[in-house]
Amino acid sequence: MEIKLGSYGTHINITVMDESTSLPLNISSATVKKFVFILPTPARREVIKTASFTTDGSDGKLSYVIAYGDLTVSGDWEVYAYVESTPYNGNTSSSFFTVVN
Repeated sequence: MEIKLGSYGTHINITVMDESTSLPLNISSATVKKFVFILPTPARREVIKTASFTTDGSDGKLSYVIAYGDLTVSGDWEVYAYVESTPYNGNTSSSFFTVVN
């Protein structure tokens, strides 16, 4: 996926999956829901944003809407979700997107 530098309003979606069954996890009881963005700078700085359920969390789906000022660096970005809930505590696999000028 490509996103224009400086854009905002784009939805980033991640589904928390059960690695053993390859099915979405019910994370509706999650007390912590975050997206960790890793910028494509030499230091690979992390930016943490609060994620929201896309529905009620029973389908494992989380979302973050890119805000004004979030996309300040072009290049290949990495993002993953961090969740604390009853069935699952930890990170998802990483996804990647490109920010272009």
